[in-house]
Amino acid sequence: MPDQKPISKPLLVLLTLCGLDLILTTIELYFGLVVEANPVMREMTDASLSSFVITKIALTILSCSIFYIRAEHKLTKISVYVLIVIYGLVLALHSIGLYAHFFS
Repeated sequence: MPDQKPISKPLLVLLTLCGLDLILTTIELYFGLVVEANPVMREMTDASLSSFVITKIALTILSCSIFYIRAEHKLTKISVYVLIVIYGLVLALHSIGLYAHFFS
């Protein structure tokens, strides 16, 4: 098995969190529960939900690829861990919002 960069596992966590964010955001947008907070991505949701999904996937892959290529830089490592925390908080907000909508 080839050697993996030390950032591989945190990037996998980040990709998983981004995927969950994509799924939950898409559900919330579909049901009209939220408006996308990111102005660039909001433009994509205005075009179509599929445009939003494709753009989000492409940007996530591009970002994580850059992080992987620049894995040895200290700022990259810090950024990945900060993003993991942020996406964890975003997922908590998604969960609270969806729970409130569907179960209360």
